[in-house]
Amino acid sequence: HVTLLRQARSALARGEQLSWPDWARLSKVACAKKDGQALVDALEAVCEAASRHPEHPRLRADCERFIRTLFTCAAESLDAFQAYKSERGLLDFIDQETLALDVLRDPAMSERLGERISRVFVDEFQDSSPLQIAIFTAMADLVEASTWVGDPKQAIYGFRNADSALTMAAFKGVAATSTTPQEVLSTSYRSRQGIIDLVNAAFGPAFGAMGLPPEEHAFSKTDRNEAGFTSSPFAVWWLEGNVELQFQALAAGVRDAISQGTDWPVSLKPSGVRPLMAGDVAILCRSNADVLTIAGALSGLGVKVAVEREGLAQTPHVELVMAAFRWTADPTDRLALAELARFFDDDPDSDLWLKAAGAEDQDAALQAAVPISGALTRLREKVLALTPADLVDAIISLPEVTRRHETWGDYGVRLDDLEALRGFARNYEASCASAGTPATLSGLVQALASDEPKRPKSLQSDAVKVMTYHGAKGLEWPMVILTGLSREPKARLFEPVAEGEG
Repeated sequence: HVTLLRQARSALARGEQLSWPDWARLSKVACAKKDGQALVDALEAVCEAASRHPEHPRLRADCERFIRTLFTCAAESLDAFQAYKSERGLLDFIDQETLALDVLRDPAMSERLGERISRVFVDEFQDSSPLQIAIFTAMADLVEASTWVGDPKQAIYGFRNADSALTMAAFKGVAATSTTPQEVLSTSYRSRQGIIDLVNAAFGPAFGAMGLPPEEHAFSKTDRNEAGFTSSPFAVWWLEGNVELQFQALAAGVRDAISQGTDWPVSLKPSGVRPLMAGDVAILCRSNADVLTIAGALSGLGVKVAVEREGLAQTPHVELVMAAFRWTADPTDRLALAELARFFDDDPDSDLWLKAAGAEDQDAALQAAVPISGALTRLREKVLALTPADLVDAIISLPEVTRRHETWGDYGVRLDDLEALRGFARNYEASCASAGTPATLSGLVQALASDEPKRPKSLQSDAVKVMTYHGAKGLEWPMVILTGLSREPKARLFEPVAEGEG
């Protein structure tokens, strides 16, 4: 802090303006009381002065200029994008919706449409964009009856630019012209009564602040049978220490809950209960970093984990397939051939692949060390008749490749990853087709390197699921563990932030 103060003082002495981040840093300078009351008082005075920087008219002018410039840039980008589409005769989904609204506003066209449609059903209405609401409203005027189903509370996710205030306004507008009363589906079929009570108490005030009357949007009851349940519907695990220690303790708690499954009964259909199992548990995290940390802690305790993982292209089984793919596409790619020799070396300490790479006739020596070199050479002869995805399939299906993957263990997990690679290759071809560009072997290699696709979630039913809150939307499990609830929200200048009191 002394260094920061000296730098700031020197800058001011030179007549320079301090940056806004520097003012923010100066608002946090402090020292220990043992350093003397005079210094403590001086630093508090600096903090008090620096803490007023958000009120400064120049900061507000800078922010306004930044925002206006950003919106101007966005408007110019949209104009350029529209011109690009017009020049090429292209339409996107927003264009289709705009054209649909034009049709509905044309009296002649809307009259013909009204003759063909008698009923309109809108599901998940809360995810409607302003443009879609305009379409639904116009269609409602054409038909005999219109039924809209949605949950305004879910509009807070902002999916497709949805807005809870707009959703409620549209609901009220339609209801005002309707002879049928609105029906609120307020019975929960998922959660036990204790969870329902907690949610009603926790979210009621927030809904009220959003203009959603709690009495209209709270759960009224639950349709869950409590027979066989001896434990509370929810519990709190207090975690202490730094984040890493907390996650380790959390992992131990999950392991113990699974091992003592009878303490956490799970409903059976149509009746009865059974002990908790690993596949019944989901852990929700605030960030992907937390997901990886908790997954690592669980794995360290021997608990199976299902989590979406980074780096599909960096797994050895996918690297083997893609090395074979690259050498088939380009016989001069000696690096790909050397990689294959390393993957097929049964004794990693022998360095046979390295010796082959250093041989006088490198190509011959490396091919001799790769048992699938002959099969890949035969595939190369047919490569003009194969699409990139076809070649991936052909390589994965080679018996020697399958046997090599089996010897590495976790074959089911490796098959999931290889299936994801096959899907990526098919999607690459589909994207090329939609863009009117050729799908090439080198193009697939480049797409895999640039897109960095994730590995799929584990399909094992006996694994604990670990994911972000966002990734869990719409899913359900018998036991859900919520992490990160004690963290304070961090305000960011250009993002909205929720503030909690008490």
